[in-house]
Amino acid sequence: LPEGLKKIGESAFSSCTSLQRIEIPDSVTEIGVGAFGYCDALSHVSLGEGITEISESMFIDSGLVSIDIPQSVTTIGESAFQWCPKLKEITIPEGVVSIGINAFASNTSLEYVELPSTLQEISHDMFVGCTSLKEVVLPSQLRKIGTESFSGCRSLSYIELPESLESIGSRAFSNCKALNNVVIPAGVTSLGFGAFSGCESLDTIAMQEQITYGNSMFANTGFTEFSITQNVPEAFLEGCKKLTHVEFTENVTEIADDAFADCTALEEITIPATVQTIGYSAFSGCSNLKHVCFEGSIRSIMSSAFRDVTANVYYPQDEPSWQQSWIKQDYGGTLTWIPYTLDENGNMVIMEQEQ
Repeated sequence: LPEGLKKIGESAFSSCTSLQRIEIPDSVTEIGVGAFGYCDALSHVSLGEGITEISESMFIDSGLVSIDIPQSVTTIGESAFQWCPKLKEITIPEGVVSIGINAFASNTSLEYVELPSTLQEISHDMFVGCTSLKEVVLPSQLRKIGTESFSGCRSLSYIELPESLESIGSRAFSNCKALNNVVIPAGVTSLGFGAFSGCESLDTIAMQEQITYGNSMFANTGFTEFSITQNVPEAFLEGCKKLTHVEFTENVTEIADDAFADCTALEEITIPATVQTIGYSAFSGCSNLKHVCFEGSIRSIMSSAFRDVTANVYYPQDEPSWQQSWIKQDYGGTLTWIPYTLDENGNMVIMEQEQ
């Protein structure tokens, strides 16, 4: 394009399917929405230093293999590089402070991304569906990772989260099937709904106790054991097929609906005396669960809590709540209720089984 050109209009070259390469001079200061979208053969682009913004959908569904983003750029718009199936790596220059939603979504060949330290937020769906993404260098001052930002990045096995991080959105890393180890920085106080759900290889996580659990946060992950330090939200560890051991602290008072549903390797569970309610289908489908021990009284167990479970259930005979016959039901499974007492050394003494 000629020197002296100031502006490229909206959709100016859209669907020019034979266009292979373009050089944009420094004189260009504005490029419109979708200017080079759907250019299937466009593989290489050189952008001039005159532009400060890569506009919305500028290269959507194009054939880009590489692109040099100039240092002058501060903003990358929504879907700017979405559906670029040949784009393998991209480095965002220092100075970029805003990247829109879906900016790199569904780039199935993208393997490497380096984000600048000037970026403080990863918008939602930014890298969703980038199935080949293996490495991401996150900004040192990053504060927020948005909803589904890395969802479906099934080749991502490790990501280093910066200490500046404060929040991780819903399903941010859902279905990152290769992700196996995560360290949540101390500054993060909440994890959104299903933040790591579907991460089949995830079996180790380090996080502060003050982090608020979200529904389905670790559903369908690879944990073999888990220590619960607060009330268990809905579907928290649902479908964790490798989970064999769960430990509760005395802070736990509630186990919500579907919390441990379909944890088929779980063989025994001890419910601490602090727990007062167990939700619908909390342990449904735990087909190998054989022993359940209540350490104290219980206020309510919802129907289907133990659906398809055949187990012995031990309860403290002297606790008043267990004197009520209505509470000793099957709850969708086949449960044998067995009372016990504690001897002077605190050891369990099994009493006569319920008929």
